[in-house]
Amino acid sequence: MNSRKSLAMVLAVSLVVLVLPAVVMAAAVSTECAYTDSDVVCEVYVDTASVELRSGGVRLTYTPGDLTVNSAEINDTVWFFGAGGSDFATPNAIDTSVPGIVDLVVGKLDTNATSAGVTGARVLIGRVTFSRNNANLPVVIAAGLARGGEPFVSFVNATSGDPLDGTTFNTIVAERCDVNGNGIINTLDFTILRAMLRNGDDYVVYADCYNDGRLTTLDFTALRAKLR
Repeated sequence: MNSRKSLAMVLAVSLVVLVLPAVVMAAAVSTECAYTDSDVVCEVYVDTASVELRSGGVRLTYTPGDLTVNSAEINDTVWFFGAGGSDFATPNAIDTSVPGIVDLVVGKLDTNATSAGVTGARVLIGRVTFSRNNANLPVVIAAGLARGGEPFVSFVNATSGDPLDGTTFNTIVAERCDVNGNGIINTLDFTILRAMLRNGDDYVVYADCYNDGRLTTLDFTALRAKLR
């Protein structure tokens, strides 16, 4: 058996969730979705500050009559199989085959540091973009563990191999420019956006009013137009 096949088998074993005793540590998953009249963009993050992760799976559910999946991607700069590149087949998987479901399955095995997992307070798992088929409100999207036959049924501790079945999920769907996600666009959003830009804070996707993947003065212009 060549080394490439051997390494692939190591990853497959490391990503399979086993039936193990109850786990104390958990990860926190947050899904942030921003909608306009025509689309919805969801970014999925995991807070792994207390544990290094080997793998994980998030399932987004939505109403097929209201939304259509346009694209889905995984953050391969963090979740990869190899030496920080694509020298081996990626373990990550995206499944949009069932209407109403998007599964994002991620894993990491760094061949230069096989014991290292993924850790951080706000780690991007992936991004999903939907088209809106109508003007129905509220836009309903929920997140939970990816299951249904996947071997990655839970987030997995990179050190112990234990599944983190206590993982929590929080999902907010807000109109783009509703910076604090409270369902109202007003001058408070302007104040918060200004503080985010000044402090260089991490920002939620619905604070990106101009929808260009960053916070700039263009976001103030877009928000001001909403307030008129």
